[in-house]
Amino acid sequence: TRVYTVSWPAVQRRFTGVRAFCYEVSLCVVRADSSKPGRAFRRRTVLSENYHQSELRDVKPVGCVFRQEDFKTAIEQKSSVVVSVTPIGPTGERGKTIFSEPFQP
Repeated sequence: TRVYTVSWPAVQRRFTGVRAFCYEVSLCVVRADSSKPGRAFRRRTVLSENYHQSELRDVKPVGCVFRQEDFKTAIEQKSSVVVSVTPIGPTGERGKTIFSEPFQP
C-alpha cells in the first residue's frame, strides 16, 4: 500500500504571536474547471509530537500520514488533490491555511 507523508514546521508564538494547539489537515479535490481546491473529502486533526511541553521543546516538524485508501474519492473522479494545513490555537481560533501544489494520487 502506498503512503503519503505530509509535514510542516510547528507554529510557535515567538514567530507568529500565537502557538498552535493542533492542526487540521485536509485532502481536497481540485476540479478540472477550477484552480481552487474544492470541499475536503478527508480531514484529520493532528497534534505536534511535543505539544504538551514548552514551546522551546516543540521544535520538530509536525506531520501525518495518509494511505492510498484515503484518496479513494479523488482516484474515482480522476482528480488532482491538494493538501491543506490549518493551525488551530488553544482557544479554537484558526490561523492561515497553507496549501500544497496539486498532485495525482
